[in-house]
Parts: sequence; C-alpha cells; structure tokens
Amino acid sequence: MNEHNLEVRSRRAARDAMLAQFADVDSTVAWGDFANVATALFPAYRATRLATSLERIRLGSPARRPLGAPMIDLAVVDSIDADVVPWVPNELALGGRDWCWGSAPIRRVAAVLITWINTVAAAADPETASALYAVKDKVSRVRADADRISPPASVFEKLFVEELRDGGESVAVAFERASRRWPADDPAASGETISALNEQLSALAGCLTEFLDVARSTIEPSSNDHALRALRGVLRLHDGTAASASDVARLLLSIEVIEATFAGTEPRPDQVIRVVQFTSKGTVTIDERERSAPIDKLSGVELAHFGAFLKRSWRANDWMWGRLDAAERLVTLLDATSGQRLTADGTRASYASAIQADILREELPTVVAEIENDVRLGAHASAEGKTFCDAVRAVTGTANGPVDLSAADEQQLRALFALQLVGAENLEKEIGSALATMTSIAALATTAGLLRAQGPRFLHRPIALLGAVSRFAWRIARRYRARRARLRDGALLFAIGLIGLVGTIIDLFTSVDLGAFRYVAWALLALTPALALLAVPWLILRHSRKLMGRRRPR
Repeated sequence: MNEHNLEVRSRRAARDAMLAQFADVDSTVAWGDFANVATALFPAYRATRLATSLERIRLGSPARRPLGAPMIDLAVVDSIDADVVPWVPNELALGGRDWCWGSAPIRRVAAVLITWINTVAAAADPETASALYAVKDKVSRVRADADRISPPASVFEKLFVEELRDGGESVAVAFERASRRWPADDPAASGETISALNEQLSALAGCLTEFLDVARSTIEPSSNDHALRALRGVLRLHDGTAASASDVARLLLSIEVIEATFAGTEPRPDQVIRVVQFTSKGTVTIDERERSAPIDKLSGVELAHFGAFLKRSWRANDWMWGRLDAAERLVTLLDATSGQRLTADGTRASYASAIQADILREELPTVVAEIENDVRLGAHASAEGKTFCDAVRAVTGTANGPVDLSAADEQQLRALFALQLVGAENLEKEIGSALATMTSIAALATTAGLLRAQGPRFLHRPIALLGAVSRFAWRIARRYRARRARLRDGALLFAIGLIGLVGTIIDLFTSVDLGAFRYVAWALLALTPALALLAVPWLILRHSRKLMGRRRPR
C-alpha cells in the first residue's frame, strides 16, 4: 500500500510539473507541443503495452493447458505483431470496431479526471462544488461501465489455449486466430464490445469538457497553488483542441501515453489508498444515551475479550453493536469521499439513523429471544433486561414467541434501543448463577480433555481423573439447581470425604482387614479434594453474589 501511494504521489507531482509549464502559453501552441510529445512517445507506449500483455499471457496460458497436453513453446510469443492484438492501440486516436485501448487506460484516465475534480472542488464555492461532484458521478459511471463491458484477462488465455489445442497451427497463428475471436468469441459481438470500450473514452472526453466549463472560474484566477496552476495548463491544452470531441479524447490519451511511457510499466490508477480503522469507540446516531466507550456497549471486552462466550444475549448484543458502529463509520467515510455533501446538506445524521433503524429492526428481536433463553438456562435475570423485553413485546403486541419489529417506526426503535442495556451487564452480576457454574465446569472438562490428548504423558492419569470429576459435577449441576438439591450435593460430598477418611485411618492405624474396601476408601479420599475444588468456588461465588446484591448501588 505504501509503495502504491508513493508511486501515485510521485506521478501526480511529475504530471503537475509538466502541465504547469503550459499554464501561461498560448493554447494553440500548447496543444501543438503537447500532441507532438505524445506522438513521439506513442511507439514506445505501444511496445510497453504489448510486452506487458504478452507477459501475462505467457504466465497464465500454461495453467489452462489440458492435462496431458504437450508443453507450449511460448518463446515465439515475443515475435507477435502489435497490430494483431486488439486491445493494444494502433494509433493515438479513438479506435473503431477492430481495436481499442482496453479497459485499464480507461480506468487510469477516469482516475486522473476524478483527482482533478476533487482538487478544484476543494477550492470552489458550494454551488460550483456541487456541479463538479455531478460530473464526478458521471466519470464514475463511465468507469463502471468500462469494467462491465471489458472481459477478464483470462478470456483471451482460454481462447488461445483452445486454438493451440484444436487448430494444430503454430503459436503465432493460434495467437492471431484467438485475437480475432476476442473478446466475445463472435466477430459481430466482438466488434460491438470493442466499439463500446472506445465509446467510454469518448464519454470521458465529454466529461473533461464539462468539468473545465464548470471549473473555469475557479481555475483561471492566478494562484500560488501548484495543482491549480497545473489545471490552468490543462485548460490551455483543452482550449487548443478547439473543443473538438476527437481532439479532446486525444488530449486524454496523450496524458495516458506520456505517463505510461515514462513509468516503464503500466502505471497504477491515480488513486491514493487510505486505511480507515473501524472500532467500537464512538457513538452512533440512533442511540439517545450516546454510549461511546466499549465497556458501556459490549460484553465481550471482559475476560480478555472472551466474556461474550458466557451468554448468548451478550453475543447477540455485541453483534448488533458491531453492525451499528460499522454503519456509522461507513456513512461518515462515504460523506468524506463526496466532499462532505451530506454534512453540507444537513442529511448525514438522517441517513445514518435510517440505516441503523433497519439494523435494529433485524437485531433487537434476536437480542430479546436470547435474553429470555439465557434466563431459562439459569442466567441472572436483570430487571433492566426484563424491562427491555417487556417494552419490545408491548410495541409488537406479542406476549410469547418471536417478535417482529418490521413495522416499528424510527422513534419507537430509538426508545427501545435506549432500554437495551445488555452491554452494561458484566461477569460480576453472573457470579453464582447456574449458567455460569455449568459453563465453568464445562470449560474445565474441555480443558482437561485437551490436556489429556496433547499434554505430557505423566499428567494423563491425573488429568483424566480431573476430567471425569468435572463431567460428573457438570451432570449434577445440570440436573439439580434448587437450593435443597445443592444441600444434598454438599451432604454427599461430606459423606464421601468422611467415609474415605475413616476407612483410610482404619487401614493405616488398626489391624482390621478391610479387604477390597481399603481401595474404595483410598479412592474416596482422593476424590474428595477434586470435588471440593469444584464445590468451594461454587459456594464462594454464590456467597459473593449475595453480598453484591446487598451492596449494589442504586
């Protein structure tokens, strides 16, 4: 990207320096000198275009050769006559139905025009800038049409390989036959496509004339701005063509020839790449609470950004906020690329809000469903979550089941979104909940399974025991969630430990022969710490939650 931007900026500086020399020259003389330079460089440009095309064909054709087919001697491709290649121009003018300039020069010329339009619009009054952006839209449409009309590079490679396979002639003859079939595999259709590409260059010439007519009042006054001085040179060159459509097109093609010849290779389009980072920081237009910090909006930022794995509603909330933030940033970015037109018209906020309202119509029903699912799975049921769900159901008139907000207006969605506080929930509020307990035990069992499969061999047996215990505890927690059931679990743990302890003491300090029970006692004694390892944090977390509930700020 840095290399691309450096090349584009260097080429812009060289272009401006060249064009600025004609700013104070008579228009007829300026155009004559400029056209002579382009004419002198055209053979070199043509050779560069041909060499670049043949290199692409040389690299791409072998991959399209059928399996088992003999190798192709592509060395003779270098001897191909440029007159055979239909996308390499035969002269410094618009082509007809037999040859064209291809789509790449159209993209480059369009990019140069857009650069000039942006330069003048930045210095023009609002009315002129608006007219310039209308011309810019036309240029963009021409460029898009050229991309649509032009076939991909692989089309010729396919035709070339077919001719080599079916014709049996030499490489040069096969190349010529494939060129006659390009790009539509039908002479009549190919002529129409080639003619359509040439028409796009003619359309760009019309855009240049329209641009200079609108921008003349901004460009003509003397200015120290180097870019505007260069555009005065363009104005002199254009006036020298006497507004002849063919000569205006030749002016654009001359710029393409001069730049590409001195570049040595086909230059990149005249467009600087900017990297825009989309983050969760910042507000969105539709949010009346103006939440901007990630900690206020997202649940997944906790626990090293793994917090959203605990609850489905947290994941739904974070996904919704991601779409809302992206919509906000995209509208801002598109507004910037159009010269802040939406901001100037006072419509940027309304566009952003309308897009975000559509997002909320899709995502809020999912958030409601997941909040209710989490409660059924044993998650902490917050009063804010219940208020939000009740409000959504009141708007939709749905007491149970899925909700549909497709008919909700933007104001209703704003009010509902202000009640959506899932992002304010955190792990502390989930301490001791059945869902948190079961998720923790399941994570422990999964970790034990991974360590057993990939960890050191000497840890396999202890880890296997830990995994079995955690799975047993998970089943108990999943089946019994009532307080009385947890008391039974505690009593069972106490009984296991007591039996193991008593049996072990009898085995060690008395002469009583316990037989097979001695192994059971030792196993129960070993099992007790593992069970306690799971039970004690559970009890502590529940106690902490009770303390938090008493101290929760109002």
